[in-house]
Amino acid sequence: MLKTMGTTSFVAARDVVESVLSCIDSSGNLELGIVTNRFETIPKPLPVEALLDRIFAEQDAGDRSAKMMELFIAEV
Repeated sequence: MLKTMGTTSFVAARDVVESVLSCIDSSGNLELGIVTNRFETIPKPLPVEALLDRIFAEQDAGDRSAKMMELFIAEV
């Protein structure tokens, strides 16, 4: 989704990631999940600020990208 916005997970600013999470949160067709041992849906309303804090606590761009890649968007 970030690529369609002209950016990547390596350089995406917090406000761009927030807009993606907010879009997913308000969508009736999309859900967000995280993979641990299996895909686990993150219930809505999404904890957008907590997710952003988790991602952007990482100083290294590669580590931030990895945190984003742990999250999956699913169509319902």
